[in-house]
Amino acid sequence: MLQMVTQLKAIRYDVIFDQYFSHSIKDYERSLRQESTQLDFNIAAPDQVRPSDFLKELKNINFKQALVDFFIQHWASDEMVPFVENKRIFINYKQCHSYIVDNNKVVSGVDDSLSCPEHKEADTKIVFHVCNIDAQPNFVIRCSDTDIAIIMLGHMDNLKNYDSNVWLYAGTGNNQRYINF
Repeated sequence: MLQMVTQLKAIRYDVIFDQYFSHSIKDYERSLRQESTQLDFNIAAPDQVRPSDFLKELKNINFKQALVDFFIQHWASDEMVPFVENKRIFINYKQCHSYIVDNNKVVSGVDDSLSCPEHKEADTKIVFHVCNIDAQPNFVIRCSDTDIAIIMLGHMDNLKNYDSNVWLYAGTGNNQRYINF
């Protein structure tokens, strides 16, 4: 995943995940559709055999939580130095974790100013991140959800740097497009 994330050659990457709460409307809808069995998962190592139907397991809240928890822990390990290199990487889940390389070691921490625990949806967390970064004039939001475009449009006046340029990079295959706000 980190290789896919870093293909745009930026100096900063913010990877944002939804938070999942049990006993939600989505849980109820999934149970009605019998989409997936909510088995517990433990991801212990990067070479662990992945589930045979990975897309199906992504519908399992326990699997998604284990996967994000694994990313948070694994990206703090020194074997990630070649991927992190001279970038700043943030993973926002329940808190906003940051990763940089210093003296050939990954240094991780929590950035409370970007944690936004009151937001459970990644859509609003993404816009929160963009609006609260003042040192960077250009942003590319990579997503497949058009809701983010609408939310971002409504918050353009909340950018810390009024000279910022914001693009949404959306689509798949031959239908990938940059949309300038």
